[in-house]
Amino acid sequence: MSFASRAGHVAIAYAALASGMADAQSGRRPVTRHLDFSLTGDVVYDDNVSRSSRALADLRGLKQADTRFTPGVRVDGLIPFGRQSLSIIASAGYDFYARNSRLNRERLSLDTVLGLRFGRCDGSINGSYARRQSQLDDLILIADPSLLNDPTRFRRGLVRNTEEIKTIGATASCGAAVGLRPTASIQHTWVDNSQALRRFSDYNSTSYSAGVAYARPRFGELTVFGRYDTTTFPNRGSLPGFGGQKDGYEVRGGGVRFEREIGSRLLGLAELSYSSVNPKRDGVRSFSGLTWRLNLTADVSSRLQLAAQASRAVEPSNRVDANYSISRIYGLNGTYTLSPRLTLEASALQRQRDFRGAGILPLPILIEPLLRDKSQTYSAGLRYRASQRLGVTLQGTHERRNANGNFYDYTSNRVLAGIAWRI
Repeated sequence: MSFASRAGHVAIAYAALASGMADAQSGRRPVTRHLDFSLTGDVVYDDNVSRSSRALADLRGLKQADTRFTPGVRVDGLIPFGRQSLSIIASAGYDFYARNSRLNRERLSLDTVLGLRFGRCDGSINGSYARRQSQLDDLILIADPSLLNDPTRFRRGLVRNTEEIKTIGATASCGAAVGLRPTASIQHTWVDNSQALRRFSDYNSTSYSAGVAYARPRFGELTVFGRYDTTTFPNRGSLPGFGGQKDGYEVRGGGVRFEREIGSRLLGLAELSYSSVNPKRDGVRSFSGLTWRLNLTADVSSRLQLAAQASRAVEPSNRVDANYSISRIYGLNGTYTLSPRLTLEASALQRQRDFRGAGILPLPILIEPLLRDKSQTYSAGLRYRASQRLGVTLQGTHERRNANGNFYDYTSNRVLAGIAWRI
Protein backbone atom coordinates (compact mmCIF):
# COMPACT_ATOMS: atom_id res chain seq x y z
CA MET A 1 0.00 0.00 0.00
CA SER A 2 1.31 3.46 -0.91
CA PHE A 3 2.13 6.18 1.61
CA ALA A 4 -1.01 8.02 0.58
CA SER A 5 -3.15 4.95 1.27
CA ARG A 6 -1.38 4.50 4.59
CA ALA A 7 -2.15 8.11 5.48
CA GLY A 8 -5.81 7.44 4.79
CA HIS A 9 -5.79 4.52 7.22
CA VAL A 10 -4.12 6.51 9.97
CA ALA A 11 -6.12 9.68 9.40
CA ILE A 12 -9.26 8.65 11.26
CA ALA A 13 -7.25 7.46 14.25
CA TYR A 14 -5.72 10.90 14.56
CA ALA A 15 -8.80 12.88 13.49
CA ALA A 16 -9.93 13.97 16.93
CA LEU A 17 -6.39 14.84 17.94
CA ALA A 18 -5.16 16.69 14.86
CA SER A 19 -8.18 18.27 13.21
CA GLY A 20 -9.87 18.65 16.56
CA MET A 21 -7.01 20.76 17.83
CA ALA A 22 -7.10 22.86 14.68
CA ASP A 23 -10.84 23.37 14.98
CA ALA A 24 -10.41 24.15 18.63
CA GLN A 25 -8.06 26.95 17.83
CA SER A 26 -9.85 28.53 14.92
CA GLY A 27 -13.46 27.46 15.45
CA ARG A 28 -15.18 24.66 13.52
CA ARG A 29 -14.78 25.07 9.80
CA PRO A 30 -17.97 25.80 7.92
CA VAL A 31 -18.91 23.46 5.07
CA THR A 32 -19.72 26.37 2.76
CA ARG A 33 -17.40 28.73 0.90
CA HIS A 34 -14.76 30.16 3.21
CA LEU A 35 -11.12 31.26 3.28
CA ASP A 36 -9.71 31.75 6.77
CA PHE A 37 -6.23 32.87 7.88
CA SER A 38 -5.05 32.33 11.45
CA LEU A 39 -2.01 33.13 13.54
CA THR A 40 -1.22 30.18 15.84
CA GLY A 41 1.03 29.44 18.78
CA ASP A 42 1.56 26.11 20.59
CA VAL A 43 3.56 25.45 23.76
CA VAL A 44 4.23 21.77 24.51
CA TYR A 45 5.93 20.34 27.59
CA ASP A 46 7.23 16.81 26.90
CA ASP A 47 8.93 14.65 29.53
CA ASN A 48 10.51 12.45 26.83
CA VAL A 49 11.36 14.37 23.69
CA SER A 50 13.80 11.63 22.61
CA ARG A 51 11.01 9.00 22.34
CA SER A 52 13.46 6.43 23.75
CA SER A 53 14.93 4.99 26.91
CA ARG A 54 17.15 7.23 29.01
CA ALA A 55 20.23 5.26 27.90
CA LEU A 56 19.47 5.89 24.23
CA ALA A 57 18.70 9.56 24.91
CA ASP A 58 22.10 9.94 26.62
CA LEU A 59 23.84 8.28 23.68
CA ARG A 60 22.12 10.71 21.33
CA GLY A 61 23.07 13.64 23.55
CA LEU A 62 19.45 14.67 24.16
CA LYS A 63 17.74 16.00 27.27
CA GLN A 64 14.60 13.94 27.73
CA ALA A 65 12.40 16.65 29.26
CA ASP A 66 11.94 19.77 27.16
CA THR A 67 9.52 22.53 26.19
CA ARG A 68 8.76 23.35 22.56
CA PHE A 69 7.27 26.61 21.27
CA THR A 70 5.84 26.66 17.74
CA PRO A 71 4.54 29.96 16.30
CA GLY A 72 2.90 29.68 12.91
CA VAL A 73 0.22 30.60 10.41
CA ARG A 74 -2.65 28.53 9.05
CA VAL A 75 -4.86 28.78 5.96
CA ASP A 76 -8.16 26.92 5.68
CA GLY A 77 -10.35 27.33 2.63
CA LEU A 78 -13.11 25.85 0.50
CA ILE A 79 -13.81 27.63 -2.79
CA PRO A 80 -16.59 26.28 -5.05
CA PHE A 81 -16.74 27.49 -8.65
CA GLY A 82 -19.49 26.15 -10.86
CA ARG A 83 -19.68 22.41 -10.33
CA GLN A 84 -16.04 22.27 -9.24
CA SER A 85 -14.44 23.08 -5.90
CA LEU A 86 -11.01 23.68 -4.41
CA SER A 87 -10.16 22.95 -0.79
CA ILE A 88 -6.90 23.83 0.92
CA ILE A 89 -5.45 23.41 4.39
CA ALA A 90 -1.92 24.74 4.86
CA SER A 91 0.27 25.62 7.82
CA ALA A 92 3.77 26.94 8.34
CA GLY A 93 5.59 27.16 11.64
CA TYR A 94 8.94 26.74 13.33
CA ASP A 95 9.79 24.56 16.34
CA PHE A 96 11.93 26.15 19.07
CA TYR A 97 13.18 23.81 21.82
CA ALA A 98 14.33 25.22 25.16
CA ARG A 99 16.96 22.52 25.87
CA ASN A 100 17.50 20.57 22.62
CA SER A 101 18.18 23.29 20.08
CA ARG A 102 19.47 20.76 17.53
CA LEU A 103 15.82 19.75 17.05
CA ASN A 104 14.79 23.28 16.03
CA ARG A 105 13.22 22.93 12.61
CA GLU A 106 10.57 24.27 10.26
CA ARG A 107 7.19 22.52 10.28
CA LEU A 108 5.36 22.86 6.95
CA SER A 109 2.25 21.16 5.59
CA LEU A 110 -0.10 21.57 2.64
CA ASP A 111 -3.15 19.52 1.66
CA THR A 112 -5.25 20.49 -1.33
CA VAL A 113 -8.02 18.80 -3.30
CA LEU A 114 -9.55 19.93 -6.59
CA GLY A 115 -13.03 18.41 -6.89
CA LEU A 116 -14.23 17.90 -10.47
CA ARG A 117 -17.62 17.13 -12.02
CA PHE A 118 -18.17 16.74 -15.78
CA GLY A 119 -21.41 15.27 -17.09
CA ARG A 120 -21.91 11.85 -15.49
CA CYS A 121 -18.33 11.75 -14.19
CA ASP A 122 -16.75 13.12 -11.04
CA GLY A 123 -13.27 12.91 -9.64
CA SER A 124 -10.52 14.77 -7.87
CA ILE A 125 -6.90 15.82 -8.12
CA ASN A 126 -5.10 15.99 -4.80
CA GLY A 127 -1.66 17.10 -3.69
CA SER A 128 0.13 17.35 -0.37
CA TYR A 129 3.49 18.46 0.98
CA ALA A 130 5.10 18.13 4.41
CA ARG A 131 8.52 19.03 5.77
CA ARG A 132 9.56 18.48 9.39
CA GLN A 133 12.02 16.93 11.82
CA SER A 134 11.67 13.14 11.69
CA GLN A 135 9.92 11.47 14.61
CA LEU A 136 12.75 10.28 16.85
CA ASP A 137 11.12 6.94 17.65
CA ASP A 138 11.35 6.05 13.94
CA LEU A 139 15.08 6.79 13.67
CA ILE A 140 17.30 3.78 14.32
CA LEU A 141 20.68 4.49 15.89
CA ILE A 142 23.16 4.77 13.04
CA ALA A 143 26.15 7.05 12.58
CA ASP A 144 28.64 8.14 9.98
CA PRO A 145 31.94 6.36 10.92
CA SER A 146 33.92 9.44 9.81
CA LEU A 147 32.39 11.37 12.75
CA LEU A 148 33.39 8.94 15.51
CA ASN A 149 36.29 11.19 16.54
CA ASP A 150 34.08 14.29 16.70
CA PRO A 151 31.59 13.73 19.58
CA THR A 152 29.55 16.89 18.89
CA ARG A 153 28.95 16.20 15.19
CA PHE A 154 28.53 12.48 15.94
CA ARG A 155 25.64 13.05 18.36
CA ARG A 156 24.07 15.66 16.11
CA GLY A 157 24.07 13.13 13.27
CA LEU A 158 22.17 10.58 15.38
CA VAL A 159 18.99 12.69 15.49
CA ARG A 160 19.17 15.56 13.01
CA ASN A 161 17.11 14.61 9.98
CA THR A 162 14.57 16.62 8.00
CA GLU A 163 11.90 14.52 6.31
CA GLU A 164 10.16 15.79 3.18
CA ILE A 165 7.00 14.12 1.83
CA LYS A 166 5.32 15.00 -1.48
CA THR A 167 2.18 13.35 -2.85
CA ILE A 168 0.06 13.84 -5.95
CA GLY A 169 -2.89 11.76 -7.09
CA ALA A 170 -6.15 11.59 -9.00
CA THR A 171 -9.45 9.69 -8.82
CA ALA A 172 -12.27 9.29 -11.34
CA SER A 173 -15.70 7.67 -11.36
CA CYS A 174 -18.38 7.72 -14.05
CA GLY A 175 -22.00 6.67 -14.19
CA ALA A 176 -25.39 7.41 -12.66
CA ALA A 177 -25.90 7.91 -8.93
CA VAL A 178 -27.82 4.61 -8.90
CA GLY A 179 -26.36 1.50 -10.53
CA LEU A 180 -22.87 0.58 -11.74
CA ARG A 181 -19.98 3.04 -11.78
CA PRO A 182 -16.41 2.22 -12.93
CA THR A 183 -13.73 3.81 -10.74
CA ALA A 184 -9.98 4.36 -10.99
CA SER A 185 -7.24 6.13 -9.03
CA ILE A 186 -3.50 6.74 -9.12
CA GLN A 187 -1.24 8.14 -6.41
CA HIS A 188 2.50 8.87 -6.34
CA THR A 189 4.58 9.72 -3.25
CA TRP A 190 8.19 10.86 -2.82
CA VAL A 191 9.85 10.70 0.62
CA ASP A 192 13.31 12.29 1.06
CA ASN A 193 15.67 12.65 4.03
CA SER A 194 18.38 15.24 4.65
CA GLN A 195 20.86 13.19 6.71
CA ALA A 196 23.44 11.47 4.49
CA LEU A 197 23.03 7.88 5.70
CA ARG A 198 19.27 8.18 6.00
CA ARG A 199 19.02 8.99 2.31
CA PHE A 200 19.28 5.24 1.80
CA SER A 201 15.71 5.22 3.14
CA ASP A 202 14.35 7.69 0.55
CA TYR A 203 11.58 6.03 -1.41
CA ASN A 204 9.21 6.57 -4.31
CA SER A 205 5.85 4.82 -4.22
CA THR A 206 3.07 4.59 -6.81
CA SER A 207 -0.35 3.06 -6.28
CA TYR A 208 -2.84 2.14 -9.01
CA SER A 209 -6.41 1.03 -8.35
CA ALA A 210 -9.39 0.24 -10.57
CA GLY A 211 -12.80 -1.23 -9.87
CA VAL A 212 -16.55 -1.20 -10.32
CA ALA A 213 -18.97 0.22 -7.76
CA TYR A 214 -22.66 -0.58 -7.37
CA ALA A 215 -24.80 1.94 -5.47
CA ARG A 216 -28.42 2.23 -4.37
CA PRO A 217 -29.78 4.64 -1.71
CA ARG A 218 -31.11 1.96 0.66
CA PHE A 219 -28.36 -0.55 -0.07
CA GLY A 220 -25.25 1.67 0.11
CA GLU A 221 -22.23 1.34 -2.16
CA LEU A 222 -20.33 -1.88 -2.87
CA THR A 223 -17.04 -1.71 -4.78
CA VAL A 224 -14.96 -4.56 -6.20
CA PHE A 225 -11.40 -3.40 -6.92
CA GLY A 226 -7.92 -4.47 -7.90
CA ARG A 227 -4.70 -2.78 -6.80
CA TYR A 228 -1.05 -2.64 -7.79
CA ASP A 229 1.59 -0.75 -5.78
CA THR A 230 5.28 -0.39 -6.45
CA THR A 231 7.86 1.10 -4.06
CA THR A 232 11.55 1.69 -4.79
CA PHE A 233 14.48 2.92 -2.67
CA PRO A 234 16.56 4.69 -5.35
CA ASN A 235 19.67 5.32 -3.23
CA ARG A 236 20.34 1.75 -2.07
CA GLY A 237 21.90 0.51 -5.32
CA SER A 238 25.30 1.89 -4.31
CA LEU A 239 25.43 -0.17 -1.09
CA PRO A 240 27.71 -3.24 -1.00
CA GLY A 241 25.91 -6.40 -2.06
CA PHE A 242 23.25 -4.64 -4.14
CA GLY A 243 25.17 -4.81 -7.42
CA GLY A 244 23.80 -1.45 -8.52
CA GLN A 245 20.20 -2.68 -8.43
CA LYS A 246 17.48 -0.64 -6.75
CA ASP A 247 15.78 -2.03 -3.68
CA GLY A 248 12.00 -2.13 -3.30
CA TYR A 249 8.92 -4.28 -3.52
CA GLU A 250 5.61 -4.72 -5.34
CA VAL A 251 2.14 -5.30 -3.91
CA ARG A 252 -0.62 -6.97 -5.91
CA GLY A 253 -4.09 -7.48 -4.56
CA GLY A 254 -7.77 -6.89 -4.72
CA GLY A 255 -10.90 -6.97 -2.64
CA VAL A 256 -14.28 -5.51 -1.82
CA ARG A 257 -15.34 -2.34 -0.03
CA PHE A 258 -18.81 -1.55 1.34
CA GLU A 259 -19.97 1.84 2.56
CA ARG A 260 -23.39 2.75 3.88
CA GLU A 261 -25.24 5.40 5.85
CA ILE A 262 -27.31 3.76 8.57
CA GLY A 263 -30.02 6.23 9.34
CA SER A 264 -29.03 9.88 9.60
CA ARG A 265 -26.53 9.46 12.43
CA LEU A 266 -24.32 6.48 11.51
CA LEU A 267 -21.86 5.95 8.64
CA GLY A 268 -19.88 2.73 8.21
CA LEU A 269 -17.17 1.53 5.84
CA ALA A 270 -15.72 -2.00 5.63
CA GLU A 271 -12.97 -3.12 3.28
CA LEU A 272 -11.44 -6.58 2.91
CA SER A 273 -8.68 -7.38 0.45
CA TYR A 274 -5.94 -9.91 -0.26
CA SER A 275 -2.40 -8.52 -0.65
CA SER A 276 0.74 -10.23 -1.92
CA VAL A 277 4.11 -8.49 -1.37
CA ASN A 278 7.02 -9.40 -3.63
CA PRO A 279 10.35 -7.90 -2.40
CA LYS A 280 12.98 -7.19 -5.04
CA ARG A 281 15.91 -7.93 -2.72
CA ASP A 282 17.06 -11.31 -1.52
CA GLY A 283 16.76 -11.86 2.22
CA VAL A 284 13.57 -9.82 2.70
CA ARG A 285 10.56 -11.88 3.75
CA SER A 286 7.57 -11.75 1.45
CA PHE A 287 3.99 -11.45 2.68
CA SER A 288 0.68 -12.84 1.48
CA GLY A 289 -2.51 -12.42 3.45
CA LEU A 290 -5.60 -10.42 4.27
CA THR A 291 -5.52 -6.65 4.71
CA TRP A 292 -8.55 -4.74 5.89
CA ARG A 293 -10.02 -1.60 7.37
CA LEU A 294 -13.18 -0.74 9.27
CA ASN A 295 -14.38 2.82 9.84
CA LEU A 296 -17.44 3.89 11.81
CA THR A 297 -18.63 7.41 12.62
CA ALA A 298 -21.67 8.13 14.75
CA ASP A 299 -23.59 11.19 15.89
CA VAL A 300 -24.71 9.62 19.16
CA SER A 301 -26.54 12.80 20.13
CA SER A 302 -26.47 16.48 19.34
CA ARG A 303 -23.57 16.77 21.80
CA LEU A 304 -21.63 13.49 21.39
CA GLN A 305 -19.83 12.30 18.25
CA LEU A 306 -17.72 9.14 18.03
CA ALA A 307 -15.37 7.72 15.39
CA ALA A 308 -13.72 4.29 15.45
CA GLN A 309 -11.41 2.50 13.08
CA ALA A 310 -9.35 -0.66 12.72
CA SER A 311 -6.96 -1.59 9.92
CA ARG A 312 -4.23 -3.94 8.76
CA ALA A 313 -2.03 -2.66 5.94
CA VAL A 314 1.29 -2.98 4.11
CA GLU A 315 3.31 0.24 4.54
CA PRO A 316 6.60 1.50 3.07
CA SER A 317 9.22 2.10 5.75
CA ASN A 318 11.08 5.39 6.04
CA ARG A 319 13.73 3.65 8.16
CA VAL A 320 17.24 3.00 6.94
CA ASP A 321 17.31 -0.68 7.87
CA ALA A 322 13.78 -1.74 6.86
CA ASN A 323 11.96 -2.39 3.61
CA TYR A 324 8.28 -2.37 4.63
CA SER A 325 6.06 -3.16 7.58
CA ILE A 326 2.81 -4.98 8.30
CA SER A 327 0.89 -2.55 10.50
CA ARG A 328 -2.25 -2.87 12.58
CA ILE A 329 -4.03 0.21 13.90
CA TYR A 330 -7.02 0.50 16.23
CA GLY A 331 -8.41 3.92 17.12
CA LEU A 332 -11.33 5.54 18.93
CA ASN A 333 -12.09 9.27 19.05
CA GLY A 334 -14.85 11.23 20.70
CA THR A 335 -16.01 14.83 21.07
CA TYR A 336 -18.57 16.09 23.57
CA THR A 337 -19.99 19.61 23.47
CA LEU A 338 -20.18 20.92 27.02
CA SER A 339 -21.50 24.33 25.93
CA PRO A 340 -21.66 26.41 22.74
CA ARG A 341 -18.11 27.60 23.48
CA LEU A 342 -16.52 24.60 25.23
CA THR A 343 -15.84 21.12 23.79
CA LEU A 344 -14.22 18.05 25.34
CA GLU A 345 -12.17 15.71 23.13
CA ALA A 346 -10.58 12.32 23.82
CA SER A 347 -8.83 9.67 21.72
CA ALA A 348 -7.13 6.29 22.07
CA LEU A 349 -4.83 4.71 19.49
CA GLN A 350 -2.95 1.42 19.36
CA ARG A 351 -0.42 0.64 16.63
CA GLN A 352 1.53 -2.57 16.04
CA ARG A 353 4.24 -2.95 13.38
CA ASP A 354 6.25 -5.90 12.08
CA PHE A 355 9.23 -4.63 10.04
CA ARG A 356 10.37 -6.74 7.08
CA GLY A 357 13.96 -6.48 5.84
CA ALA A 358 15.18 -4.88 9.08
CA GLY A 359 18.74 -5.45 10.18
CA ILE A 360 20.27 -6.80 6.95
CA LEU A 361 21.61 -3.60 5.37
CA PRO A 362 25.43 -3.20 5.57
CA LEU A 363 25.28 0.01 7.62
CA PRO A 364 26.95 1.01 10.93
CA ILE A 365 23.96 0.28 13.20
CA LEU A 366 25.11 0.85 16.78
CA ILE A 367 22.54 -1.31 18.58
CA GLU A 368 20.19 -4.13 17.62
CA PRO A 369 17.72 -3.21 14.86
CA LEU A 370 14.09 -2.47 15.55
CA LEU A 371 12.17 -5.53 14.30
CA ARG A 372 8.74 -4.98 15.84
CA ASP A 373 6.95 -2.58 18.16
CA LYS A 374 3.60 -1.93 19.79
CA SER A 375 2.50 1.49 21.00
CA GLN A 376 -0.52 3.04 22.71
CA THR A 377 -1.45 6.72 22.74
CA TYR A 378 -4.17 8.27 24.92
CA SER A 379 -5.20 11.90 24.69
CA ALA A 380 -7.79 14.20 26.25
CA GLY A 381 -8.32 17.92 26.00
CA LEU A 382 -10.57 20.96 25.97
CA ARG A 383 -11.07 23.56 23.32
CA TYR A 384 -12.60 26.91 24.11
CA ARG A 385 -13.93 29.40 21.57
CA ALA A 386 -13.48 32.69 23.38
CA SER A 387 -14.86 34.71 20.46
CA GLN A 388 -15.42 34.46 16.71
CA ARG A 389 -11.70 35.13 16.23
CA LEU A 390 -9.98 33.65 19.28
CA GLY A 391 -9.69 29.93 20.11
CA VAL A 392 -7.78 28.21 22.93
CA THR A 393 -6.73 24.55 23.32
CA LEU A 394 -5.51 22.59 26.34
CA GLN A 395 -4.54 18.95 25.87
CA GLY A 396 -2.73 16.11 27.64
CA THR A 397 -1.25 12.99 25.99
CA HIS A 398 0.26 9.77 27.32
CA GLU A 399 2.23 7.50 24.98
CA ARG A 400 3.92 4.15 25.57
CA ARG A 401 5.90 1.83 23.29
CA ASN A 402 7.24 -1.71 23.75
CA ALA A 403 9.66 -3.11 21.16
CA ASN A 404 12.05 -6.00 20.67
CA GLY A 405 14.89 -4.08 22.34
CA ASN A 406 14.84 -2.20 25.64
CA PHE A 407 16.61 0.71 23.97
CA TYR A 408 13.45 1.35 21.94
CA ASP A 409 10.96 1.12 24.85
CA TYR A 410 9.69 4.42 26.23
CA THR A 411 6.87 6.33 27.84
CA SER A 412 6.06 9.97 27.10
CA ASN A 413 3.72 12.47 28.75
CA ARG A 414 2.89 15.74 27.02
CA VAL A 415 0.85 18.82 27.83
CA LEU A 416 -0.10 21.26 25.09
CA ALA A 417 -1.49 24.77 25.34
CA GLY A 418 -2.45 26.37 22.03
CA ILE A 419 -3.96 29.61 20.85
CA ALA A 420 -5.18 30.81 17.44
CA TRP A 421 -6.29 34.22 16.25
CA ARG A 422 -8.31 34.30 13.03
CA ILE A 423 -7.32 37.32 10.98
